[in-house]
Amino acid sequence: MSDSPIKKRMSRAKLRAQAQLRAEDYTVIVSDNNPVCLIAYVGDKLRVIRICLDSASASDKTLMRRYKCSPGASVELWVSRLRAHGFSVTRV
Repeated sequence: MSDSPIKKRMSRAKLRAQAQLRAEDYTVIVSDNNPVCLIAYVGDKLRVIRICLDSASASDKTLMRRYKCSPGASVELWVSRLRAHGFSVTRV
């Protein structure tokens, strides 16, 4: 698979994630920097999110474990699988 379809698929996944979070009344900050894709908050809840395609690798999990969060905050991996609706969410 070439880079262009993967980039388009990742862009669509990010847009779906943003829409899902906004539907839950979260304010979403989009980050183009790796490893974090989205930061979402509502009230005293904070979510630091990395979006992965097809599966979350061990390196993705290790990378996200570096983020230490206060109570009420979570670090999450959202996996978008091909032709699947929604995301598989894993708290790290």
